[in-house]
Amino acid sequence: MREPTKQACLKVLPQIATDYKFDFKAKDQRYYPIFQSKRSVDQVNITLPTKGKLKGWQKRFVHNEEVNFLKWAPSGNSISIRVPEKRPVVPSHWSYTPVSEPCTRVTLDSSSWEFKDVEQLFKASMSNVVIKKIDRVQNPFMWENFQRKKDYMTAIAHGNEQMVNEKRLFHGTSPDSVKAICKENFDCRLSGSANGTSYGHGSYFAVNASLSHWYTQADANKSRFMFLAKVLAGSYIMGDPSYRRPPPKELSDRVNARYYDSCVDDESEPTMFIVFDIDQHYPEYVIQYQSD
Repeated sequence: MREPTKQACLKVLPQIATDYKFDFKAKDQRYYPIFQSKRSVDQVNITLPTKGKLKGWQKRFVHNEEVNFLKWAPSGNSISIRVPEKRPVVPSHWSYTPVSEPCTRVTLDSSSWEFKDVEQLFKASMSNVVIKKIDRVQNPFMWENFQRKKDYMTAIAHGNEQMVNEKRLFHGTSPDSVKAICKENFDCRLSGSANGTSYGHGSYFAVNASLSHWYTQADANKSRFMFLAKVLAGSYIMGDPSYRRPPPKELSDRVNARYYDSCVDDESEPTMFIVFDIDQHYPEYVIQYQSD
C-alpha cells in the first residue's frame, strides 16, 4: 500500500481535527497537532509547555485505512496514537544481505539458540520426524510491511500491543511453493488450491505443526516443507466458506463498522487461523524435514 503524500494528509487531517481530538506519545512526552492551515501543522507538547513545528508527522499515517479510521470514527472520540521508538529496519540477528538481493535464505546452525527454538516449537507435535535443515527467511521489504501493519493495529488498539495478538503459527506447503512464498509471502488469492476454503478464502495457519503436516507434499528426496510464520491474529471470529475478508463487528452499520482481523475454526479453542491481509503475516522460517 502506498503512503499518502504530505499534501493528501494536509487535505484530510484538518477536516478530521474539526471534529476529533487525538494525541500521540514519543519519548515519554505527549503531543497533539494543531492544524492552522493546509500548509502549516504545529505540535503542542502536553507534558511540557513548549511548541514547535511537527517534524515527520505524516509518517504516523502510513496506511490509508488508518486515515479512514480517523475520518469515520464516531464523532466526539478522543483518539490516542502511540508513536513507536525508532527501530532497526531488520531484526538485529539477521545476517548481512546485499541490497541487490531482496530475499535470502540463511541456513541455521543446528547448535544455535535460533535453531533449537524453532525445533522445540515444531517437535512439540511432530516428535517422530528428522529435521534436515531450518532456513531463516530474510526479506526486508516484506518485514517492513509486516512491522507497519503491526504498528497500525497497535495504534487502533490505543497502544495495547496485546490486542494485536501476534502468534507464531505453522503453514505446510508443497516443494514448488517454497521459493515463491519466501519472495512474495503467502498469497490468499491461491486459497483452496491445497487446504480448501472451509473457513474463508484466506491464508491458513495452524497452531500445531502436526495439523500443517497434512498439507505438505514430499519432493523426490522425500523431504517436506513447512513454514513457521509470524501472524497478527488480532480480533477473530468463526470463519465461513463464503468469506473473502473477516466480517464487520457491527452488523447494523456496515459502512462505518470496524472489521475483525482474522477468522478461526473454533472461537473457544482455535487450532487454525485464517488471514486475508498479506501484511498480517511473515514467513519467518522454512523447516525441511522427513517423516516416516
